[in-house]
Amino acid sequence: MAFQWLASCFYLTFIKPDNSAAIPTTINDHRAPSETFYNYCSSPTFPNHSMDSNPNVLLNDNDHIAANMHQDLYRLVRPRLHDPGYFHDRRVLPYLNVAGFGVAAYIQISELRADLISALVERWRPETHTFHLPCGEVTITLQDVAVQLGLSVNGEAVTGLGRVPDPWSTCERLLGRVPPNDEERRLTRIKFNWLKQNFQHLPRNPTQMDIIYAARAFILQLIGGILMPDVNQNKVSLMYLPLLEDIVLTGRFSWGSAVLACLYRELCRATKPSTKTIGGCCLLLQSWALYRMPFLASVSHQPYVWPLVNRWATVPGISRSFTLPMYRMMMETHSGDAFIWMPYNEEHIAALIPSWVTEQQQVFVSNVPLINFHMVEWHDGSRVLRQFGCSQPIPNLPVNIKEVHGMDKKGSGRDALNLAQKHEPYIILWNMRHSRRPFLYALEGGFSPTPEYAAWYMAYGKPFIFQGKYMLIQKDAQPESFF
Repeated sequence: MAFQWLASCFYLTFIKPDNSAAIPTTINDHRAPSETFYNYCSSPTFPNHSMDSNPNVLLNDNDHIAANMHQDLYRLVRPRLHDPGYFHDRRVLPYLNVAGFGVAAYIQISELRADLISALVERWRPETHTFHLPCGEVTITLQDVAVQLGLSVNGEAVTGLGRVPDPWSTCERLLGRVPPNDEERRLTRIKFNWLKQNFQHLPRNPTQMDIIYAARAFILQLIGGILMPDVNQNKVSLMYLPLLEDIVLTGRFSWGSAVLACLYRELCRATKPSTKTIGGCCLLLQSWALYRMPFLASVSHQPYVWPLVNRWATVPGISRSFTLPMYRMMMETHSGDAFIWMPYNEEHIAALIPSWVTEQQQVFVSNVPLINFHMVEWHDGSRVLRQFGCSQPIPNLPVNIKEVHGMDKKGSGRDALNLAQKHEPYIILWNMRHSRRPFLYALEGGFSPTPEYAAWYMAYGKPFIFQGKYMLIQKDAQPESFF
């Protein structure tokens, strides 16, 4: 059915954008990378990439799980998540609000399905940071982070020193105490258990500093456990603590873009066949999929609440969900015509979203690097314009930042390295985010792709990664899930 839907697009009539040549705009700054940008929406042509060129130029399957399933047909990646295990004291909330984590503090833990997340990973393309589905390219954008998690996506880049120079005195100054040096000679991470034991309860008569210490500790729990977890599931990196020194300044950072940078990084890493775990905000990943592909949810009567990610924690149901082969089949056969392009425009959902979130919409579609210390990942809103109610032309070649894409802390030279200086060219581009938006043309005639885009996507994309293979679901063929 999905194939018939996509094929039918070739015979539909659309109002096409102006057929003028793409307008190049070159930014040559001695501090910024030299690159050429195109007016993506003024022309249906594909600059620097002809329709008859090698389709393998865009996507590389050499080390992607989607092309290596014959080696492990039921590979599951286990999502990382750590619940703080306690709710913050009400006296801490004003400081969390000022720091920009007031909404995130109310995120509820819902069960993550390794089967669903693994099926999404199979659709993820590291080259473009998009999922390839029968309907076209789609992705998790800055808009999704803002409305799902209630985090700001319009602020300063989250960066600083890769390693805190004097961690012991930093902890003493910002947390009021020092973790025991029981495992590491150099303090680089803090255990969640230590944070909980020392800051879950305020003293009987707390001072203002006691409350601020507890606020910083709770934010670290959110960062390392829910918003940006990595493979060290029981610890959080100390590099974030200095950014929490001045709570007012903390609220000026774009924590939402840092969350998305981490998730993009983990999705790219998880596409490697040997990967068994995935970090990043998998609560966001799973919720994004269920809002836009509701046919993946085993129950659909959960009430909508704020933040939107909490919908799946209000009524049990996602835990009684499907297996990996079932998710594969549903995405392959239903996401062509059943993908919800603009779920947040529905009246009962839009009514929940605060105005301060929608006021950030200027950057939702920006083409910018997302920065989170050593992580630099590209956010390309021009590839998924239908998610913003705009016509989707054939996109330009993806931006290549391979010198930093996938870089880990070790590769970035984390020892006392000022990552703000190392990544200055990308920070400059991030600071230009309000002007780095493609021209937008409103959709006319529904969300179906133009014939030009459909032809390009069939030639260069991965709308059907199975094409009948591995779609036969055998009874008891799949190993038990992690959960």
